[in-house]
This record gives sequence, structure tokens and C-alpha cells, in this order.
Amino acid sequence: MASIYGGDWPASTVDLARYVVKHIGCRMEADGFAVPPEFASFLDGGEILGSVQMVIFKDRDAWKVQRELGSVSAVAIGPGLGAVSPRLGRLTCFSSSIIIGYIGIFYRWQFEGVETDPFYRYRKARLHWRSRLPAM
Repeated sequence: MASIYGGDWPASTVDLARYVVKHIGCRMEADGFAVPPEFASFLDGGEILGSVQMVIFKDRDAWKVQRELGSVSAVAIGPGLGAVSPRLGRLTCFSSSIIIGYIGIFYRWQFEGVETDPFYRYRKARLHWRSRLPAM
């Protein structure tokens, strides 16, 4: 991350994660679901959002298109997948992806939190191929 953002990489990398969290919250709201309260805390300066897993990936097909056509900065938003608990009467998980060019972030939010190891804590975040994303 330091090679992308320079000396201020910790703040800039967390800002990227906050952009993704804002995107997740907007998608939930647009679909009629309540935005988890911990999102606001993270967007307001919280350091870690334990209920969201995020991994950075590169998409081989998009990379090939960009290589052939030159610079392509298209944005693609993946389909949203979620689950609603009839017992709780609420959304309990939601996942999707957002891709800019050929680099993307796959994310998964879970109601009761999960053990996360977010990319934004590392100076050198791992970049996965989309076809080999870790289990979440």
C-alpha cells in the first residue's frame, strides 16, 4: 500500500476501506434494509470494522481487456447476495464486489461479526486473483 499511497499509506488505505463500507451501506439502504450501526462508527474514524471482511483482487479477464485496449477505468458492481433471518426479521449477511479497471474488492458483511484480518492494516496487502479468492 505504501507504493500506491506513499508515506501516508495507513490513512489512505483506511479511506479506501471506508469508501467500500459506504458503498455497502448505500446498497443495503437502497434494497430497503437497515444500515448496521457499526458502519457509522467506522466511517466516523473507527480503526477496524469487525463485521466486514474485504479482500483485494485482480480480475484476469478485465486485465486482458485493459492490456488490449489501453487504460480502462470502468467501474463494475457485482450482484449483491444476502440472507434475511425470518426469526430476527433482518438482513444477516450481505456480499458483493466492486471493480475499478481490473482491481476489485470482494466484501462480506455478517450480522454478528466475524474474525477479520482486513487488508487496510497491512503495508503490503495481498492481491488475489479473482479465480482464487480465499474462503470467507
